[in-house]
Amino acid sequence: MCPAGHRCSAVAARQNLPDMTVNFPRCGRKATAHFLLPSRIGLQFFFVRTEEKIVAKTTRLETVFRLRETEEDRVRIELADAQRHVAAATSELSAAKARASVDDRRGASAAHWTLIESAHTRALQEARQAETAVQAASDGLSQTRTRYLGARTKTEALRRVIESRRADVAREQAQAERKTMDEVATLLFLATA
Repeated sequence: MCPAGHRCSAVAARQNLPDMTVNFPRCGRKATAHFLLPSRIGLQFFFVRTEEKIVAKTTRLETVFRLRETEEDRVRIELADAQRHVAAATSELSAAKARASVDDRRGASAAHWTLIESAHTRALQEARQAETAVQAASDGLSQTRTRYLGARTKTEALRRVIESRRADVAREQAQAERKTMDEVATLLFLATA
């Protein structure tokens, strides 16, 4: 068995086939490979081991992407707070309007009527303040929603750029791999000819 635990090494050792070290020019990775050359069938290539793991490379944009995602999450939390604030202000407004619409004037003394009238005036003032609070909360919600949409748009744009860069890197790696395999096949053809 080969150092990586594959059977190809044992087959290669039995048949005294050559080991080759293949260099990958872009990343500097080296790999050992065994080749089986059955007569008139074709070339079979067994990739045995690599000296470093094959892991998707991170780009510099991924750090920026994580920061943008964090910013988007922070603005999303602000948006939820603003929505809760608007809901609370709206419920307070409806309660204040209900208090202001009640007319408790009944047959009673003039002092009682004066007290009820001042309470009604106070309820109307609270209703106006609640309307102002709802308007301010709605304005804050719209500003927060605008910030959230901007952060989300930036994050999505960066996500698309990263995906395209990853696709480009994968395509380049596949192209380099094909080139290396072509070189190995050419070397083996020349060695057997």
